[in-house]
Amino acid sequence: MRLLQLSTIIALCLLLIDAQSVHAQVKVATPYSVPSELAPLLKFFQERRVLYQNEDKPLVLPLLFAEDNTRVGMNFKIVMGDKPLGLLKREMVLKNPFAASSFPLSYSIIYQAHLVTLFEPGNFACYNIKTLARNQLLEKQLNKRKFQYHWLLGNQLVGLSGGQYWVQSSVGTWVPYTKPVPFLSKQPKLFEDEHYLSFPTCNGEFGGEVYFYNKQTGQYYLTGATCPNSIIKRNGQYQVLASLGHGGGSSRLQIINAPAKLTRMPPRAKPSPADLVLPEHRQKEVALRVENQTLFYYYGIQMFGSFLHKDQQLFVVRWTDRTFLATVKNHTITIVDPLFNRSLYTHQPVTTSYGPNLSLMNMDFYGLAREKEVSCMLLAGNQIVRIDWGKKRDANF
Repeated sequence: MRLLQLSTIIALCLLLIDAQSVHAQVKVATPYSVPSELAPLLKFFQERRVLYQNEDKPLVLPLLFAEDNTRVGMNFKIVMGDKPLGLLKREMVLKNPFAASSFPLSYSIIYQAHLVTLFEPGNFACYNIKTLARNQLLEKQLNKRKFQYHWLLGNQLVGLSGGQYWVQSSVGTWVPYTKPVPFLSKQPKLFEDEHYLSFPTCNGEFGGEVYFYNKQTGQYYLTGATCPNSIIKRNGQYQVLASLGHGGGSSRLQIINAPAKLTRMPPRAKPSPADLVLPEHRQKEVALRVENQTLFYYYGIQMFGSFLHKDQQLFVVRWTDRTFLATVKNHTITIVDPLFNRSLYTHQPVTTSYGPNLSLMNMDFYGLAREKEVSCMLLAGNQIVRIDWGKKRDANF
């Protein structure tokens, strides 16, 4: 009997030792502590009850949402970050200094460390990107002619005036621009490198395209993208981000390794509007998207733009009536900055990189000014400035 009791005690001791060993090997999860910078955003999501896939199954922070039953697109998760970027943010209103019309004639650009905006009646307004103060000396230099549209092409300021293209010379005068201007119409540039100049088209739920114009051969290439808003080139690959607001929203990031392998436009000086709806292109659109490597394709979420900040790729994301900055890795969307803690909406935005930690996001709103820019967001260094043209607007304009 005593031997039986002794053996039982030894067995219990061994079990206790084994249990302690297992416990020592298991790391106890630290409860999520929301950073103060992200707290208002989390509070909004909590109030909107988006922390629950259904009322009976609450998700554990930092998880906000998990799509695991999608029929179209890919599954994804949204989580709160634990290390906010700490970006400085401000908002301001700038007005047309030359006329009563509020909105620019073309999308603003960055030129010679200035935000350069073209207003009616065809004059340039120039704002220092660090102080946003007007540079009237630069304005005087540029406003020797009246312009209808402008671009930055090959780091040169190019404008359309009187049916002719002009370029700002190295000595500060306007001279005729003799290189091709490949745009199909008055439309913004999406991206440019030494090989290609890219621009978007968008027909809403009917689809859109991203065009690559070969600067050496003059040939146009395109592929389906609904609707393209930014291109980042990394490791020789072109990452095209596209997003649409219809049907709850969608976002797709695809890699194009070789634009010359895309659909080639007819060999003429410049495509005509009829070329935008080539039957063979529409038939091949799905195949083209499969051929191009798709990094992600999500429904129920919009991504208005993408840019690099300290070598980290960030996305301007709109979800559940809030717009914020996030990273995307392994189909996990991690919120890293609340932006302005409200919803910002736009239909056909364009985000352009102008160098390390310097990007500009142009924002239109169709119901207010059709395709014209109504706001822009300047991302310079550790600062984000959102500018409304004419007057301050609410979250969704």
